[in-house]
Amino acid sequence: MGFTATKKLQLERCAAEMGMVVRMRAAPGLDYLCVGQNAGFAQVTQARESGAVVVSEAQLERFWQTGSLSVGDEA
Repeated sequence: MGFTATKKLQLERCAAEMGMVVRMRAAPGLDYLCVGQNAGFAQVTQARESGAVVVSEAQLERFWQTGSLSVGDEA
């Protein structure tokens, strides 16, 4: 959310390659929501309320590289 079309496609492909299921909107059962600078407030709020962890692109990429998600550590 909040990414250019090119960046969104790149992130979706990487997520799929890592075995993640990619969803186009926040919904129950969502584990992580990766947000960019222009993320929509309503969807971020909905994701948080349903228990999803909201992460930045840098946090998601670090997770893919290390297998560890550091939620409190930005960029």
